[in-house]
Amino acid sequence: MVQLVAVALYHRNHFSLGNARQAFGYEAYHWSIMVMPDIAHGDDEVCHLFDATDTSAINPHTFRMNNPKMEWWYRSQIDINPHMNMKLLGRVVFGQIPDDMSSAELDEFFHSIPLPVKNTYPQQSSVSWAIDAICAIQKQGWAPVFDLRKFKDFALAYGDERMQGSESKELDVKHFDARKEDALVDKEEPLEDDEGSLTDKEG
Repeated sequence: MVQLVAVALYHRNHFSLGNARQAFGYEAYHWSIMVMPDIAHGDDEVCHLFDATDTSAINPHTFRMNNPKMEWWYRSQIDINPHMNMKLLGRVVFGQIPDDMSSAELDEFFHSIPLPVKNTYPQQSSVSWAIDAICAIQKQGWAPVFDLRKFKDFALAYGDERMQGSESKELDVKHFDARKEDALVDKEEPLEDDEGSLTDKEG
């Protein structure tokens, strides 16, 4: 079965709306890397999700706060139904993972991506982590080498449109065609992305 790789965008409540959306820019949405089947099966769709998050929550057993300092940590979710998360806005497909890669191998691969670092400039976030993951994917030959800024702009515009809900003209899966978007770059060019980012609490 073909495995597509995409950026999954999630809304962050008030950070994704109005003036906050304009202030936070790309970070108005939480970014994850999703590995998904080429043919979706509706509510039965099974995907793998990988991201960096600084979220914290109350432990239901100890009633203590997990991650009280809101440090960045790597999160891996294997064999999930993406539609169970009501914050999912949509997915932007940009490459294809080899069919023979297991979920354990994927987990190991994405676990190797460095986590964002607090109190840095430009500040780092789930977006910068996802961009680093995209670069690693490109180096493996699993996605074309494209202009990262153009991809981020494409994903942001898609997220904005998906925020329209039932009035959105976009489907929940969109393919990024680097050639069509005039975003292909020479493989010898650096893949740096110098866009600054803001803190990325999921909300």
